[in-house]
Amino acid sequence: MMNYLGHPQAGLETAGGIWTAREIAQQPAIWTKIELQMMRETGALRTFLDPLLQRRDLRIVLTGAGTSAFIGECLAPALKRRTHLRVDAVATTDLVGSPDSWLEPPGPLLLASFARATARRVWRRSPWRSRGCRTVIT
Repeated sequence: MMNYLGHPQAGLETAGGIWTAREIAQQPAIWTKIELQMMRETGALRTFLDPLLQRRDLRIVLTGAGTSAFIGECLAPALKRRTHLRVDAVATTDLVGSPDSWLEPPGPLLLASFARATARRVWRRSPWRSRGCRTVIT
């Protein structure tokens, strides 16, 4: 059996914390992978983001569930300082439960979702797709 975060797997399973421990333990490798992907795709990212980030009325929403929501909460203050734009972290559960409460029009919106394949399947059925929203990076 494996250890996660210094705790044996069996103990984490008994306590109901195995999935959270695995998620946290994988973060360093995931962030390295994301950094490499972003370096490879810098040109495409700049082409997409630069015109948006020049809009003073742009709102950025970072969303995710669980540890993915935590990522948005960590990044929001830094993005706000760097861009001088409105940046909010909104848990996916809040967003799905009442999207119109969190995504108030009018104005441009950049929604960054920290999610897995399940979120992509939900997005394909989302009414926001018909409002001019699109997925760029998944």
